[in-house]
Formats: sequence, C-alpha cells, structure tokens
Amino acid sequence: MIASCSGERWRNRPCLLHERREHGDYERNPGNPNESLHAARLRGKRCVSLALIALFGGGALCAILFLSTANAFAGPPFETDDPVPVACHNIEVDIAQARQGSDMATSTPTGEIDYGPTQNIEVSIAGQSGEVQLGSALRFVTENATRPQVAFLPSITFKSDGTSETFLPIWLQKSWGPWTAFGGGGISQNIVFSGVALQHELPGGSALGVEFFHSRPRSPAGEFRTNFNVGYTYQIGERHAIMLAVGRSLIHSSARVLFYAGYQVIVAPHGHAANCTSNG
Repeated sequence: MIASCSGERWRNRPCLLHERREHGDYERNPGNPNESLHAARLRGKRCVSLALIALFGGGALCAILFLSTANAFAGPPFETDDPVPVACHNIEVDIAQARQGSDMATSTPTGEIDYGPTQNIEVSIAGQSGEVQLGSALRFVTENATRPQVAFLPSITFKSDGTSETFLPIWLQKSWGPWTAFGGGGISQNIVFSGVALQHELPGGSALGVEFFHSRPRSPAGEFRTNFNVGYTYQIGERHAIMLAVGRSLIHSSARVLFYAGYQVIVAPHGHAANCTSNG
C-alpha cells in the first residue's frame, strides 16, 4: 500500500464515486454531509509522478507489476497506511518509483494490484525487485460522526533469499470537512512501525498532506527510522491519479532524503454484484 522505502505494509485504495453509488457503497463524510468518504479520501491517497509515467511505459509497466512487487506498500505517497479497502469488485493498479538518499542505486521501482472481492475486504499483491508481498485489508469498524473507521491489514513478504516477514498492523482514519487524518502501526519479526498523516482536500479532488513515521528495530543490529514527508496527490478524473512525496530522515544515521513518485488507475465493474451492498 505505500511506495516509499521500507516494505513493511500495504496501501489502501480509493474507489470511484459513481461506482460506489451504483453498488450501494456510497458513504457520506460525517464531518461534511455534502462530501462522500470516497471524495474525502481521494484527496490524498496514491499517485504517481509524470516523470514516472515517462519512465515506465508499455512493457516496462508490465515488468514492474509482475516482476517486481515490494516495499512500497502503504497509503501512497506515504509510508503510513489507511484502513480504506478498494471498492467492491474494483481493481486498483499502482506503479511507482521510490528513492532513498542521493544515490540512484537506491531508487526502487514498485508495483501493486488490489482487488475488492466484497464490502470491507481487499486482497493485494505487490512488490519490488527481490520481494513479493501478499496482503489483505479487513475493515471491521466503519466511520460515522463519532468514531473513526478501523481495519486490520496483515501481510507477508517473501524475499529472494528464501526468508519471509509477516507484518500485523491496525490502521484508523477519521474525516471532518476537507481534512482527513489516518495512522496506526504494527509489528513484524524485525520492526515495530507507527505513523500518522494529515491531508487537506484541494480544488478538483487533489490533496496535500504531511506525515511523521517511526520504525524501531527489534534487534540491536537494526536501524531506527524517524521521517517527515510532504505528499501531493493530483487527481485526474475519477480513475487516474498522480502522486508525489518528498521528505527527509530526522536521524542522521539514516538515508537523508526520501522521494516517491507514482501513478494509479482504477478499473471499475459495469454491473452490480449481490455482495456489493452497504453494510454501514
């Protein structure tokens, strides 16, 4: 679900507004009755850079999606994830380029495909060179005027050296007016991760946001990470988005500069499935 540089978790995807209406999956933003939760969340999640589009065309896109599946999984363009699963029977495809530091050798192409088999559930496959991640999103609390939505997003990453890593996070999100806050954290065999992000909707459905996240190793040999990122999502119609993020480490021993650029497309069904009914 993100596309930065840590590979501990997944990302969450928006769903098309008109499709949510057709499928009975149209939730209102309790902080702003004139806005859907989808529109509130579209403001800042997932995207890609124009530079990335130029970099990954045609066959390169396929290569990224199926030959590299990896670390950039979370709530693009942020490391911090959110609890919103992709809409019922929608497919979301994301490709991105993430970089740590000034060395282009650390530049990492990533890809992810997410599918919503039913309401409040998502299954995903993602990866980058040397890693493939399988994950899911299970939203068990929906948002209303007094409570945030909450989801469990377990994932397992298979590495080229034959090892694997399981990440078990809980993510929350709450919207009010043009603002959306999301965050949470989780644990794996190697790290304990936590993060929080705040986004503001801009005209046309685009969004600007900031995040802080911290990653603590569970072994003495691991590296602490504390970072600050600024992210921008440019929404292109209902099905396409471009996202950029830039940030830096607040710990001198870590990679100093972080950069993310990505592109997202959503494929929505034409009909209405029986299991795509709102369950509040």
